[in-house]
Amino acid sequence: MTKMNYDITAFNDEVQNIIYFVKSIPNLIVNLFKGYEATEDKELVSYIRLKKYEYTTKNQVHGADQVQGMALAA
Repeated sequence: MTKMNYDITAFNDEVQNIIYFVKSIPNLIVNLFKGYEATEDKELVSYIRLKKYEYTTKNQVHGADQVQGMALAA
């Protein structure tokens, strides 16, 4: 916010640009799954693989933020 001289509109525009950039990353969700599967925590890996299966077969995961939330909840 300070970079934008406390201009809320400019700050919101910057946030939207960051969101657009992140959403444009190819295979973001697939790469998030890969990242979480790289942990040494076997329970987390098992849980993430279940969620990855649900994503690929039933499309039950709808966004990267949901994948991140699932990893935190595990």
